[in-house]
Parts: sequence; structure tokens; C-alpha cells
Amino acid sequence: RASMFNHHDAFRTSSWHAHIGGVKTWHICHPDQSEYLYRIGDINVFDPDYEKFPKFHEAVCYEDHLQEGEIVFYPSDYWHQTLIESDITITFTSAVVDRYNYKQFQGVLEMECAQEDGFGSNFEDMTCTELQICFDVWD
Repeated sequence: RASMFNHHDAFRTSSWHAHIGGVKTWHICHPDQSEYLYRIGDINVFDPDYEKFPKFHEAVCYEDHLQEGEIVFYPSDYWHQTLIESDITITFTSAVVDRYNYKQFQGVLEMECAQEDGFGSNFEDMTCTELQICFDVWD
């Protein structure tokens, strides 16, 4: 079965996922559980190695089997991992930038434009110039 590794979204956006077909299991943890989740990708929450990651036993998280027609939403910085439970799954998804997380999102984009500790997006200068217009409007 296919799975996405345990992580929180790099651009610090919120996200929603509308499940169109198949079954997908979601494991979602509040950011305050980070100390029990170690680093991005360290733990497979669906088959954890408790000897290697003993603090994971203490994590308080949520798990749900998303069915056709259901939607899941999580705010920025929430940890999540998915597991595909059927032969085919179809999900429509979108990242959300709103009044609660736009400053975090802006900070990540500014780091990308400055090429400081970013994710290697290699934004063009024109993109960064245009983003500055957005930042001015947001403030």
C-alpha cells in the first residue's frame, strides 16, 4: 500500500482534501505533539518502530479512514501522514492561506526569495518582485 511520509507542510499553509473515490487513512497530529514525532519522515505512524522512536508512544493524534464524499481539513503546521487503503484513490486538494497563517506563509516565501534556508524553489526575480506586491497588500 502506498503512503505519504509523516510531515507538516513546508510552506506552512492549511489544507483541505475532498475525497472523491477509494479509501485513504489519515493520521493527523497537532503541532504541540512535535516532540513525540521527531523529524519529518522519521516515523511511519502506521508501523512505528518504538525501539528507535520511544517517545512516539506518548503522541496524542487522530486517525480517520476518509471515505468517498468526505473532506478533511487541517490547519498550518499540523503533522500528517496518509495511507492508501484501496487500489485507486482520487482526492481534490488545496492549500489555504488565510488571515491565520498568511504571515507564516509570507515568511517562508521571503526566505525562498532571499535563498536563505529555503526549500530550493529557485524563484525567478520577477516572481519575488510580484510577491512583494502581495505582501504589501496583505499588510
